[in-house]
Amino acid sequence: MMSCSIMDGRIFISSVQKEFEQERKSLRSYIESDPLLRDFFSVYLFESGAARSKRSDEVYLSELDKSGIYLCLIGNEYGSSDIDGISPTQREYEHALKRGKKILVFVKESKNRAEKENEFLKIIESQFVRKKFLDLENLKTLVYESLLELLREDGLISTLPFSMRIARDVSWNDLDLGKIRSFARDAGERRGFKLNPTESAKNILTHMGLFSEGKITNSAVLLFGKNPQRKFTTSCVKCLHLRGTEIEKPFLDTKYFDGTLFEMIDKSVDFVLSKLGSGIGSREKRGVLPFEYEIPRSVIFEAIANAVAHRNYASDGSVHVMVFTDRVVIMNPGNLPSGLSGKKIFEPHESLSPN
Repeated sequence: MMSCSIMDGRIFISSVQKEFEQERKSLRSYIESDPLLRDFFSVYLFESGAARSKRSDEVYLSELDKSGIYLCLIGNEYGSSDIDGISPTQREYEHALKRGKKILVFVKESKNRAEKENEFLKIIESQFVRKKFLDLENLKTLVYESLLELLREDGLISTLPFSMRIARDVSWNDLDLGKIRSFARDAGERRGFKLNPTESAKNILTHMGLFSEGKITNSAVLLFGKNPQRKFTTSCVKCLHLRGTEIEKPFLDTKYFDGTLFEMIDKSVDFVLSKLGSGIGSREKRGVLPFEYEIPRSVIFEAIANAVAHRNYASDGSVHVMVFTDRVVIMNPGNLPSGLSGKKIFEPHESLSPN
């Protein structure tokens, strides 16, 4: 088996062309226009190539050989089959596997997948971790994350945690000093942290690890900035209230929350709770009647706080909170640390914190 490095930065996008026509074009445009990704990657689409005298299967396999990364989109359709009953996408996958290409697989959420496509997906799942996506914006976020991870693995971009990176073009005038002292006071009263609200904001941030080498960090801006979105435009939470169990328009309600991380978390939690069923409990355990939501507030708060704290702030995606009739879905732009699979999460594993 041959081995390819990220230096072979040409991406071969493989899928049923008609089903993913928009996604294929959008991904190429997105990758080749992004200020970071375009320095490392280019994209090949079969439909954009010039007409040739060779058979189509010879052409796409030849182009795949010139690419270092195989990016596969799995949807509902399996695609047309050759004489052996194999689709071009599966042929490309097998060829990429044999040639030792970097393989990235993204699967669209669906309940109507063709039987042969399901069989192909099972083959992939036995060999690689695939990522599920809901729509084009979600797909772009996942692709961005995956490509960044490849760059980190090859040491081509910094692995310094986001929270420790210095915020560029930011001064003390961009921070709300009152919020910093208020946090220090509340943290000491509620959590027992040794933060003195009478100290200078610089000392408080230093104690919290948010002031490094005489510079303000990204996290300080997100937590205490007067206008964090001036620096981090996608630092927000988009909340949807849906009519049923699927994402279908028109939505019952939509809200866009920004501000500091504390503010957007609190507003998002309130949004979810306002859409949930609630009731009055009994006096069996206490003398007063308890007010209860169908999902405890602490659960909603913990999930949203984690989504906001552990998202990838280098991504152009946002945190999404969706309230369906039967569930609450919370998604953030980000991926698992290298070496940690979805399956391993449910087993004993070491603590890894990318942010």
